[in-house]
Amino acid sequence: DDYVVDRVELARKSQRWKNSLGMQTILQGYAGMVPTNFKEYQSDVEIITQGSWNGFARPDMIATDSETYDEYAALFYEAQEFVYGTRNHYYAVDPFHEGGKRPSDLTDDMISKEVLESMIEYDKDAVWVVQGWQSNPTNALLKGMEAYREDHVLIVDLIKYPIASATKYDNTSYGSTTLDETEFNHTPWAWTLLGNFGGNPTFNAQLEVMVNDILKAQANTQYMSGLGIISEATNDNPMVYALIFDLAWADEDFNLNQWMKDYFISRYGSVTENVLEAWGLIKDTAYDHGVRFTAEVYGTKNSV
Repeated sequence: DDYVVDRVELARKSQRWKNSLGMQTILQGYAGMVPTNFKEYQSDVEIITQGSWNGFARPDMIATDSETYDEYAALFYEAQEFVYGTRNHYYAVDPFHEGGKRPSDLTDDMISKEVLESMIEYDKDAVWVVQGWQSNPTNALLKGMEAYREDHVLIVDLIKYPIASATKYDNTSYGSTTLDETEFNHTPWAWTLLGNFGGNPTFNAQLEVMVNDILKAQANTQYMSGLGIISEATNDNPMVYALIFDLAWADEDFNLNQWMKDYFISRYGSVTENVLEAWGLIKDTAYDHGVRFTAEVYGTKNSV
């Protein structure tokens, strides 16, 4: 119990700090998830079992078109408000992230319609944050959001390395999904870098590719609403994270080499020819894709 209380207080402190800077925290949304032993407490409720994820049991699910879902969605948001207040309006939930089982009588458009409507019923300013990953979001999921997509949905395009084959915003096909239009059927979206998995130390990036893709998206897309990082750890390649956030203010005249020189001065206090030469080697090797896993890091000496 003390652990849970400590984590809640840490989250509250984090939110207060971010709110003071004009930032918001993405809170949990509700899509019908319940504990796997839910039947022990409400045996009359129909449960949709969701199988497992990498050996772990996925939470079961209540059908989103049921009265029970409406009841529990309201209870969930009420309880979350009691803990975290009402200053944040972004909510993330993906009912079928990396798996799950879709019932034959409950389609993706029905699910997304109910999830978004219950979210907006609780918070009229709510924005549903959806992960663009593997085959998500599906065409049907986006269609169910139709009436609210422009103001109440944000797709975060999870972009891993290699970047060229990972972007979804500029495609109508990814995974097993086929869309009607690019930019997630004309839905607001954000370019987000998934540069680390599981907190494993890595030595990789694609500086020039990342810069070019973000600048191209800023110039040529209509629904790009932001950019950021969504890595599973952030203390591995600090230059990459400094660069991606500076790109929010970049234009077509952005010069990566000049930016790197300015970064070295801000980080080291000065810059020498040796520093420029060393980082030039890194930029053309490890930071021109590089490696993802810890064990591979030790092999980078052959390319640097």
